[in-house]
Formats: sequence, C-alpha cells, structure tokens
Amino acid sequence: MTHCIFAVIYAGTHDSHETIRDAPVMGFVYVADVDVARQKVSILAPMNSKVSERPMIWGSWPEATMSLMG
Repeated sequence: MTHCIFAVIYAGTHDSHETIRDAPVMGFVYVADVDVARQKVSILAPMNSKVSERPMIWGSWPEATMSLMG
C-alpha cells in the first residue's frame, strides 16, 4: 500500500456496497507510510475535511493510455 493512491468516497463506512459504489469521489489521498506493527497508515490528503470516516478505494491510477501517434 505504500506509495499508492486511494480515492476517498462521499459515503459512510457503514453504507451498503451499492451506495459506496455509486457515491461520487471526494478526492484522492497518497499513502506515505504503513506501520504494520502499530497498525497505522500515514496519508497525505489535500482535503480540508476528515477522511477517517470515509471509505477509501484502492485502484490503479492513472489508467494506461494508448498512443495516438501510432
């Protein structure tokens, strides 16, 4: 998870899977460090709201693009 990007969703952690799936993206956070022994994740978040109560989706961003030049 270190050096990955997560999407933070406008939903609650207790919402249904369908609600989380259909919710808009609040923003993105960067995982700076993962401490397994202390069970702590350090993230960099350029948001002015609390993200700990929001679901985070781990994906592969940015998506691969095709070359238009041939």
